[in-house]
Amino acid sequence: MLKPRDPVLKLRAEDQDDLGVFSAHLQDAILRVGDIIYLPKTRRLALTLNRFCWECPVEKLDGREVYRRVMCGLHFEGVLSVQAKAIDRGNPEGLLYLLAVKFESGPKGGTIALELAGGASIRAEVEAIEAGLSDLSAGWLTESKPRHDELAGGK
Repeated sequence: MLKPRDPVLKLRAEDQDDLGVFSAHLQDAILRVGDIIYLPKTRRLALTLNRFCWECPVEKLDGREVYRRVMCGLHFEGVLSVQAKAIDRGNPEGLLYLLAVKFESGPKGGTIALELAGGASIRAEVEAIEAGLSDLSAGWLTESKPRHDELAGGK
């Protein structure tokens, strides 16, 4: 029988290339609206997500292909402001699907954009790129592999 693996991912981002690594690991992560928090006094944006473990090999269990997901934490420091688009903050149980993490340079730092399925997004104005990504739980098995056409709103 397959067992959950221990959390192993612990990354730090300090530049645009580092955020590209975050984006690859977080592609197809699922998060609840209520698991997004902005702390303006400490200038921190924090989220918990269930990320699909793209780095884990496909395994077989009782003749079926199985994959892994793990809960992880993502945080950004030096956040000056946060804007959300097409997210219903009144529904903390609402699910969002992360497609990509991007950075746009600006005159006083830049903007980190979390691009979500269905045209939703979270944009954080930051002084500089300073972020962390860490697995928080043991992984669990899933038979469901993300399909990008579904997440992007296609058929």
